[in-house]
Formats: sequence, structure tokens, C-alpha cells
Amino acid sequence: MPNRASRGCQFKLAMEPGVHIGDIANAPKIQKFYEPEEWRALLGRFFGQVQSGHADGMVTAICRKPLAWHPHELAASLRFEFNLPYPDGKRMELASLALAAFSRRLGFPLERD
Repeated sequence: MPNRASRGCQFKLAMEPGVHIGDIANAPKIQKFYEPEEWRALLGRFFGQVQSGHADGMVTAICRKPLAWHPHELAASLRFEFNLPYPDGKRMELASLALAAFSRRLGFPLERD
């Protein structure tokens, strides 16, 4: 299969709605495509008003009235996101750098010694 054609090949999975497997020939990946209701539920934790819909085949969201967030939740998210595994099993190990950068930007430590 030509390289270009493989990028356009996707299969829906029966795991849950909106889950597709794509780019099977070169770099298989599973992608989750959210529906507007799912975006509202996800973003509603952080915003008092979430308006979502479809535009040009994509889900869009307009968020207003941000809610208070907890520094412990942000620190946990950064530890997760900046220590994801590479395909060979090694980890990014960039969480401490991310925590330090966010702490500097916010003006207070996200991690207490």
C-alpha cells in the first residue's frame, strides 16, 4: 500500500464510540474522536459554561467562566503527560522540568519538598 494511501485508512473499533485505528502500515495508532456531548462533560469540570458543536467535520468548543483549579491536580497531570513512554519503552522523564517551568510561571511551587 502506498505511504499516502495508508494515512487515509481508518477502522472503527467496537470498544467505545468514536475510537478508530489508523495509519496501520507505518505507525499504527488508536485515536478517540469526541462527540460534542463528551467535550461538554470533559470541559465542564474546568469551565462554568461550555458550548460545543460541529464545524467543518470537527468538534468545536467555546468555554467561558473558568472554575478554580487545584495545584495538586495540575502537578499530577504534568507528571503524567511529561513521563509518557516512547515506543521502545523508555520514558520521557521530563516531569521535573515541566513542574519547575510551570511553578516559575505561576509564581509558586507545584511540588513541596
